[in-house]
Amino acid sequence: MKHILILIFSALSLLADVPNTYRQLAHALDKDRVNLSALEQNHYFLPYRELFRDYKDEMGRTFSIGYQLDRRIKVTDDPKALSKQYLAALRALSPQQHKIEQIYANALSHSMASNDFALFKLLLSHPLSPMENASMRSRAAAYYETVKNKHQCKIADALLRDEKLNVYSRKIAEEARQAYEEHMKVINAQEAERIKKMSAEKRHYNVIVSTDKIENGFRFFAENLHH
Repeated sequence: MKHILILIFSALSLLADVPNTYRQLAHALDKDRVNLSALEQNHYFLPYRELFRDYKDEMGRTFSIGYQLDRRIKVTDDPKALSKQYLAALRALSPQQHKIEQIYANALSHSMASNDFALFKLLLSHPLSPMENASMRSRAAAYYETVKNKHQCKIADALLRDEKLNVYSRKIAEEARQAYEEHMKVINAQEAERIKKMSAEKRHYNVIVSTDKIENGFRFFAENLHH
């Protein structure tokens, strides 16, 4: 029972609220903090645990400024100096954040290349921002497609469904684009014939110019009607 209470307390402490000021920035960082606390338990991240903990400690010190700023805002309308200090501290976390994101991306590539499904599942269960990258998501879905008969993961199942939907949506969009271009070719041809007819009747046009869309631009045609 004692161990259960300790685990519950630990989980609640990880889910502690973030400062209200610049809340969107702080919330994204805090989400990383929670996920890193889970990721660092895997042996792959053993060489990076000190980096992760330094990053989380620095985040905690930064949030302390944010909490102080929240209190200051309640009693004064002009906490400019502290606001600038807090925003600068949030931005100062970016180099560490980018380094950790690269470590995460490398870990995901490693998990697929070495067929380490336990690590793969852990990374999907505790995602950092690289998992928002379309290419990374596509690679992860493609890998899971090859191993899903041996390994099951609800998060990976959801990722695979999303990727299949994205592929289908892109296919429909491409078909619609091609249909539109074919339609415009027909319209352009019909318009050219109409102008020819008008010219023959009124002898008004000497040359007509028409266009045809190609892959990298447009192709132009000029025709002398009285040649």
